[in-house]
Amino acid sequence: MKHIPCFVHTLGYIQPPAPCCTAVVHFPRFNSHRIIYFLIDTGASSTCLHSLDALQTTTLNDLTTCSVVSSGGIGGTCEYYSEPAILLFKDSNDDQLLFPLEMRIQKIDLTKPMALMPNLLGRDVMSVWSLNYDHKNGGVSLYAPDNTPLIPHATRP
Repeated sequence: MKHIPCFVHTLGYIQPPAPCCTAVVHFPRFNSHRIIYFLIDTGASSTCLHSLDALQTTTLNDLTTCSVVSSGGIGGTCEYYSEPAILLFKDSNDDQLLFPLEMRIQKIDLTKPMALMPNLLGRDVMSVWSLNYDHKNGGVSLYAPDNTPLIPHATRP
């Protein structure tokens, strides 16, 4: 298994500190990418990018051609754009692990409370990878199967 170090942190209004990770989100169709912080949420069926980061990663013109889906949860109901993306996670060997998925991008409305929701790493990733969360010692790790596609550290510029 490939080890992806994570951390325990407070994101947005989430209290107490919770398991989090970082990944580069790449949207091939928009040729855009950005480092994003995610709350690891085993209750979320899909990985979601919320308003503030969505504004900085895509443009409204990009999103108008995406399909729209609804999602409901403990935080309420939201509409999301759905767009193919690639998540890139740095493992403990400094290689970048690739995880292609259908990213949910919140329809941007900064006047609604959902705009403050942290980005969520959901079960679309967690059902393929595994999570080790040692709350007592503050340790969080993701583990990806050995056959996960990667970009080796030595081959990157």
